[in-house]
Amino acid sequence: MWDHCQLNPRRGIEVLTERCLIKILDNDKFWMHDQLIALGRKIVRDNSHGELGKQSRLWIAEEALDIIRIEERKDKVIALDIDGFDYSIEIKNQEFERLQNLRFLKLCNGTFVGDFARCRSKLTWIYWCCPHWDFRADNMYLNHLVVFELGSSGFTDDSKVWDLIKRAHNLRVISLTECDGLTTIPDFSKCLHLQRLTLAHCSRLKRIQSFIRHLQSLIELDIEGCIGLTELPEELGALAKLQRFSLQGCSGLCELPSSFGNLTSLIELDLSSTGIGKSKKITRCNLRWIERVGFSFSSGRAYCV
Repeated sequence: MWDHCQLNPRRGIEVLTERCLIKILDNDKFWMHDQLIALGRKIVRDNSHGELGKQSRLWIAEEALDIIRIEERKDKVIALDIDGFDYSIEIKNQEFERLQNLRFLKLCNGTFVGDFARCRSKLTWIYWCCPHWDFRADNMYLNHLVVFELGSSGFTDDSKVWDLIKRAHNLRVISLTECDGLTTIPDFSKCLHLQRLTLAHCSRLKRIQSFIRHLQSLIELDIEGCIGLTELPEELGALAKLQRFSLQGCSGLCELPSSFGNLTSLIELDLSSTGIGKSKKITRCNLRWIERVGFSFSSGRAYCV
């Protein structure tokens, strides 16, 4: 996202780390001391002189929702965190139009409603939990979207919400977690720049379609806890740049496709809590280029390095 916004993140992260303002943990998450977080938020508030509509980031859900409902443009607002409400939230097209420079949105227990044809959103990252709602927006184009995270959703295979992804050709990251309405993954074949794809705990997922071969930029593929998945497509072997691949917790899988040997860029593979580790069809020979392989047996976890 920061690359897309031309904020030079690599150098910025390096400087922040050298000055001990942030740490990067083992799971690639940022850590920052609570006092520094409070200082950053104070700077944001001071810069807006106490006017919420001029505040660049709003992290208190009630304030964020109040700003959305105000009938005036909010050109200064670039990030909203709307989480913690017990009741359901609707964001209408007129409200979204007034957030022309919004880049990050976290929306929990909410959805979008209306005709978004007039919206020219700069939204780059959306984190969206939508447990009970259907998608009731038309003509919603998110051309700048780089990261799409969807969790706790009941959207089915034929939901028009997937059109958001099909039209977002700049996507680099897609994460679908606990999307229990899915039996197969939506068609991402137009997302040619996609680098990371996560499918986690989608209990009804049964198929990975052959279009996955078109995702030639894919570096990380995490399919975890999808207990209904019993086979993988042969086209998986076409992912020439794939470096990290996890099937952790996919207990219905007992073998890898014969094309698996074509993944010569692979450096990390996690097969823990699957039936694959016990299969004679996977050998040290056809994994010789992989730096780390994780298996899980009844006696515990073992690693071949």
